[in-house]
Amino acid sequence: MTSKRKSYSLEDKKWVIEWIISEGDGIPTHASKQFKLPPGTVCSWWNSREGVLNASASDLDRGILIGSGRKGMILDYDDELIEAILYLHDAKESVT
Repeated sequence: MTSKRKSYSLEDKKWVIEWIISEGDGIPTHASKQFKLPPGTVCSWWNSREGVLNASASDLDRGILIGSGRKGMILDYDDELIEAILYLHDAKESVT
């Protein structure tokens, strides 16, 4: 089964945001009607417009913003916390 999700390039997002600013009166739903895009998609682009408009050329080449996408599960936890959880788990104690 194929995915129903469509990915859009940063250039497309930037173009739509610039259209909202110039011709869309600052209202994202106008762009959603104009370009036949889902309103939620356009609104999320509008909410992150600062990052999209300030994207560097290398970001545009990569197609995604730095910091976007799924985050790792335990990247920011201290090693001590992980050791404590593993210790409690090995001791068959509750870890909540």
